[in-house]
Amino acid sequence: MRAAVRSSSAALNSKDGFMRASNVNANDTEACEAREEIYRDLVDTLFGTPGSFAAGLVGGLIAPVSAWLMTGREVYVVLTIVMMCFAAYRLYVLYSHTMTPRDIRRRDAQLWEIRYGIGGVGFMTAVGVSVAILFSVPSRDWLELGWRSLRGAEPG
Repeated sequence: MRAAVRSSSAALNSKDGFMRASNVNANDTEACEAREEIYRDLVDTLFGTPGSFAAGLVGGLIAPVSAWLMTGREVYVVLTIVMMCFAAYRLYVLYSHTMTPRDIRRRDAQLWEIRYGIGGVGFMTAVGVSVAILFSVPSRDWLELGWRSLRGAEPG
């Protein structure tokens, strides 16, 4: 009985008489392909909402611009310029992604994810630095600077 099962399985799975786990390999391949397809879909969603993308760029610039207006410190001008460079890079990546044919975008999903990450992390790091510098000013001074800015008086 064992010989009959072995020979019929061997006939189905290989020519050399050894049993192969062909079903397991097929399932692994299908699962791997499914994971890759889901990954490509997720990367595509990074670029799927250009309106919120643009709002994030504008909203992110509020921190260093308002800090510069409140304090008059040039470091915020530098941070705003850095952020504008990252914003331009991010817009370029978004535009390039949109103009690239879908099959090429999906094939190069990892590159698009890296490009998106570089722009996003760089931009948000500059936001964080500008806020950290702003909050390094003692809170009473910060409130006074804000009040002066609202009244239109010169900071400082």
